[in-house]
Amino acid sequence: MAQNFLLTGELMWSYEEEVAAITAAEKTMRGLTGLTGPMHHHSGTIALTEEYVLIESNADEDDLIIPLSSITQLYLGFDDVYTNYSVKNFGLFWQPLRLEFTNSHHQPEKVYLIIDYMMLYTQNKKWYDALTSILA
Repeated sequence: MAQNFLLTGELMWSYEEEVAAITAAEKTMRGLTGLTGPMHHHSGTIALTEEYVLIESNADEDDLIIPLSSITQLYLGFDDVYTNYSVKNFGLFWQPLRLEFTNSHHQPEKVYLIIDYMMLYTQNKKWYDALTSILA
Protein backbone atom coordinates (compact mmCIF):
# COMPACT_ATOMS: atom_id res chain seq x y z
CA MET A 1 0.00 0.00 0.00
CA ALA A 2 1.13 3.55 -0.69
CA GLN A 3 2.05 5.88 2.14
CA ASN A 4 -0.36 8.73 1.42
CA PHE A 5 -3.35 7.02 3.02
CA LEU A 6 -5.32 8.76 5.76
CA LEU A 7 -6.34 5.43 7.33
CA THR A 8 -5.57 1.79 6.67
CA GLY A 9 -6.82 -1.42 8.23
CA GLU A 10 -7.58 -5.10 7.98
CA LEU A 11 -11.00 -5.74 6.52
CA MET A 12 -13.79 -8.30 6.39
CA TRP A 13 -16.66 -7.41 4.09
CA SER A 14 -19.71 -8.60 2.18
CA TYR A 15 -21.92 -7.23 -0.54
CA GLU A 16 -25.57 -6.74 0.38
CA GLU A 17 -26.79 -9.60 -1.82
CA GLU A 18 -24.33 -12.00 -0.16
CA VAL A 19 -25.61 -11.18 3.33
CA ALA A 20 -29.23 -11.25 2.14
CA ALA A 21 -28.71 -14.80 0.83
CA ILE A 22 -27.89 -16.09 4.33
CA THR A 23 -30.96 -17.50 6.04
CA ALA A 24 -32.24 -16.05 9.30
CA ALA A 25 -31.49 -19.37 11.03
CA GLU A 26 -27.86 -19.28 9.86
CA LYS A 27 -27.51 -15.66 10.98
CA THR A 28 -28.90 -16.53 14.41
CA MET A 29 -26.54 -19.50 14.79
CA ARG A 30 -23.55 -17.31 13.86
CA GLY A 31 -24.61 -14.80 16.48
CA LEU A 32 -25.13 -17.39 19.18
CA THR A 33 -21.90 -19.28 18.64
CA GLY A 34 -19.58 -16.54 17.40
CA LEU A 35 -17.09 -19.26 16.48
CA THR A 36 -16.54 -18.09 12.92
CA GLY A 37 -16.17 -14.41 13.71
CA PRO A 38 -18.31 -11.74 12.10
CA MET A 39 -20.44 -12.62 9.13
CA HIS A 40 -18.44 -11.85 5.97
CA HIS A 41 -17.58 -13.26 2.55
CA HIS A 42 -14.31 -11.50 1.73
CA SER A 43 -11.22 -10.37 3.60
CA GLY A 44 -8.31 -8.10 2.81
CA THR A 45 -7.20 -4.56 3.51
CA ILE A 46 -8.83 -1.17 3.30
CA ALA A 47 -7.33 2.28 2.81
CA LEU A 48 -8.79 5.77 2.75
CA THR A 49 -7.52 8.76 0.78
CA GLU A 50 -9.11 12.16 0.29
CA GLU A 51 -10.54 10.87 -3.00
CA TYR A 52 -11.48 7.20 -2.59
CA VAL A 53 -11.77 4.08 -0.46
CA LEU A 54 -9.56 1.23 -1.69
CA ILE A 55 -10.44 -2.36 -0.83
CA GLU A 56 -7.85 -5.00 -1.68
CA SER A 57 -8.87 -8.64 -1.39
CA ASN A 58 -6.68 -11.39 0.05
CA ALA A 59 -8.17 -13.72 -2.56
CA ASP A 60 -7.64 -13.51 -6.29
CA GLU A 61 -10.40 -10.92 -6.76
CA ASP A 62 -10.43 -7.49 -8.31
CA ASP A 63 -9.75 -4.57 -6.01
CA LEU A 64 -12.73 -2.38 -5.22
CA ILE A 65 -12.12 1.34 -5.59
CA ILE A 66 -14.97 3.50 -4.32
CA PRO A 67 -14.60 7.18 -5.22
CA LEU A 68 -15.85 9.30 -2.32
CA SER A 69 -17.96 11.26 -4.82
CA SER A 70 -19.90 8.04 -5.58
CA ILE A 71 -20.90 7.40 -1.95
CA THR A 72 -24.62 8.06 -1.53
CA GLN A 73 -25.00 6.92 2.07
CA LEU A 74 -22.79 6.07 5.01
CA TYR A 75 -24.36 4.16 7.88
CA LEU A 76 -22.96 2.71 11.10
CA GLY A 77 -25.34 0.15 12.55
CA PHE A 78 -27.56 -2.79 11.87
CA ASP A 79 -30.39 -2.97 9.37
CA ASP A 80 -32.85 -5.56 8.07
CA VAL A 81 -30.09 -7.28 6.04
CA TYR A 82 -27.16 -7.26 8.48
CA THR A 83 -29.04 -7.78 11.72
CA ASN A 84 -27.82 -7.51 15.31
CA TYR A 85 -28.87 -11.10 16.04
CA SER A 86 -26.24 -12.28 13.53
CA VAL A 87 -23.46 -10.88 15.73
CA LYS A 88 -22.16 -12.26 19.00
CA ASN A 89 -23.53 -10.25 21.98
CA PHE A 90 -26.21 -8.84 19.63
CA GLY A 91 -23.95 -6.01 18.52
CA LEU A 92 -23.34 -4.62 21.99
CA PHE A 93 -19.66 -3.93 21.25
CA TRP A 94 -19.53 -3.13 17.53
CA GLN A 95 -21.70 -2.46 14.48
CA PRO A 96 -21.06 -2.92 10.76
CA LEU A 97 -20.21 0.08 8.59
CA ARG A 98 -22.39 0.18 5.47
CA LEU A 99 -21.31 2.10 2.39
CA GLU A 100 -23.87 2.73 -0.32
CA PHE A 101 -22.40 3.94 -3.57
CA THR A 102 -22.92 4.06 -7.31
CA ASN A 103 -20.65 1.55 -9.01
CA SER A 104 -18.82 1.98 -12.32
CA HIS A 105 -21.92 0.65 -14.16
CA HIS A 106 -24.01 3.45 -12.58
CA GLN A 107 -25.87 0.93 -10.41
CA PRO A 108 -26.45 1.32 -6.66
CA GLU A 109 -24.42 -1.03 -4.53
CA LYS A 110 -23.98 -1.69 -0.79
CA VAL A 111 -21.07 -3.19 1.09
CA TYR A 112 -20.91 -4.05 4.79
CA LEU A 113 -17.48 -3.44 6.30
CA ILE A 114 -15.86 -4.75 9.48
CA ILE A 115 -12.55 -2.98 9.97
CA ASP A 116 -9.79 -4.15 12.34
CA TYR A 117 -11.97 -6.70 14.13
CA MET A 118 -10.49 -7.68 17.52
CA MET A 119 -13.06 -10.04 19.11
CA LEU A 120 -15.06 -7.41 21.03
CA TYR A 121 -14.50 -4.26 19.02
CA THR A 122 -13.72 -2.83 15.59
CA GLN A 123 -12.45 0.44 14.20
CA ASN A 124 -15.73 1.02 12.33
CA LYS A 125 -16.65 4.10 14.39
CA LYS A 126 -13.25 5.68 13.69
CA TRP A 127 -13.72 5.09 9.97
CA TYR A 128 -17.30 6.36 10.10
CA ASP A 129 -16.14 9.57 11.77
CA ALA A 130 -13.29 10.03 9.26
CA LEU A 131 -15.55 9.45 6.25
CA THR A 132 -18.25 11.71 7.66
CA SER A 133 -15.69 14.46 8.14
CA ILE A 134 -14.31 14.14 4.60
CA LEU A 135 -17.74 13.89 2.98
CA ALA A 136 -19.13 16.93 4.85
